[in-house]
Amino acid sequence: MKRAAAALIAALLLVASAAAQEAPSPLDDPAGFWLVAERGPQVNETLASIPIFGANLRPRVGNPRAVWDIRREDGGFTIEIRPRGLTFKPARYAGGAFAGEAPDPDNPQARVRLDARIADGRLTGKLIYADFELTLDGRPPESVEALRQAYAMTRARLDEFEGPYALPEIERLRAENLVLIDRIRRVEGELRARGGGNAARAPAPLAGGAAIATRGLVADAVAQRTTELRNGPDAVAETIQALPAGAPLIRLADAGRPGWALVATAEGAIGYVATAAIGARPTPAAAVVRSAREIQVAFPAWDPGRTGRRMTVADPGFVSLVGRVRADAPLTALRIADAQVVFNADGSFTAVVEVPREGRRVRIDASFTQGPGTALEFDVAVSSR
Repeated sequence: MKRAAAALIAALLLVASAAAQEAPSPLDDPAGFWLVAERGPQVNETLASIPIFGANLRPRVGNPRAVWDIRREDGGFTIEIRPRGLTFKPARYAGGAFAGEAPDPDNPQARVRLDARIADGRLTGKLIYADFELTLDGRPPESVEALRQAYAMTRARLDEFEGPYALPEIERLRAENLVLIDRIRRVEGELRARGGGNAARAPAPLAGGAAIATRGLVADAVAQRTTELRNGPDAVAETIQALPAGAPLIRLADAGRPGWALVATAEGAIGYVATAAIGARPTPAAAVVRSAREIQVAFPAWDPGRTGRRMTVADPGFVSLVGRVRADAPLTALRIADAQVVFNADGSFTAVVEVPREGRRVRIDASFTQGPGTALEFDVAVSSR
């Protein structure tokens, strides 16, 4: 345990010290422990278990949970693979790829070659013996991966704050949609925490007639009178379109300047509106009565007729969940897929969840300052296209 902790701390410290030099993602840092599934050729395991006669077969048997200890030593890397007794020292590492050779512990006359790559938090490749190969597919232990992901997300949030507040182009909203909106809100929260004066002086991005997909966004505001959707947070900024009284609006964020808000229309047009001209959208009389404590997921979209039960994504990999916890008491903790998640003052959140090809079950748990918590459990499937 001490060795594992030391390896993890060393890995995280190395990442932190290299951040200013545009180091690779913490998820791709090779140092530390990895759990690797080693898949070998078909072998009769009964024969392989025979003490003498099965000696030549045993190395070919795959191991679904081999432990790889990757260490920085003598200015390079050492890879120790247990329980195979293989040690690659030194292992050459460049561009995310490992290569090296080591004596075969079961055949002193032969050598084992390593050809592996680490990318997106995953280790893949091959161990190549004299007459067979083992295919590799590994990840860090869940505890290590969760810490690395938390570090990456925290680093990204700090970079967002320390950089210019204005977005390079509002066009990024088209690509990132809800995730970017959530990031804007997070930065606003940090600006408010560090003093309202910062927010008042922050330059605002130009809308430029951009548009976003509004699926999953709730129109939570309304134009109280005829007003204009403008290209900037200023009464003399170019008008994008006129808004009639009663027009539903999606409030994306404060503009960074008093008296203005960044909004989207129901059709997805983005622009600025004077806050004096908009108000909260009234709740329809026939609205469904919701629970006082509820977890809502707005993105990805739920499968038709399966709201709160199942959603389908196009490809396996890392999926961003965007949602909000609505409750009658302050939220104190939020866990998604057994990992702690950062949330905003209004209960909104963004979390990255890994979804394998076969899909997975996801559970969200919310705790509050008082009273019982609430949970949402649902399936995330992968399209079969």
